[in-house]
Amino acid sequence: MRSALFELRMITRLASILLGVTFVLPAPVTAAEFDGAWINDRDACSKVFTNNGGKLGLAQNADFYGSGFVIDGNTIRGKSATCKIKSTSKKGNKVRISAACATDVMLSETNFDLELGADGRLTRSFPGMPEMTMDYFRCDFAR
Repeated sequence: MRSALFELRMITRLASILLGVTFVLPAPVTAAEFDGAWINDRDACSKVFTNNGGKLGLAQNADFYGSGFVIDGNTIRGKSATCKIKSTSKKGNKVRISAACATDVMLSETNFDLELGADGRLTRSFPGMPEMTMDYFRCDFAR
């Protein structure tokens, strides 16, 4: 009887430890909160993006009207490159994204930060390159 009671206490302790670890570990960070079409000039949304049946894309001459991209789950599509998000991590108010990107001529890996401001502005920055920081605004399309 004593060994059965001992085993029950051990199982209870182990379960408590495992539950405690579950609540202490941070939730995985995703880019889902950033899903949508983003542009540096919100007045140019209809010239830069297309919306075919809820599928957002970039217009043929999108680069004439501004800088924009579409985030859809773990994919970021711009006019000249498509990136697959490999990992995300929270760093203060910013989400650090590591992505594998492809253009017509090369593959590369890049790291950048996204920060969503209270005003809905998305700030993209590259570590160590403050001159490359740019603000974007979400285009409002019926999805």
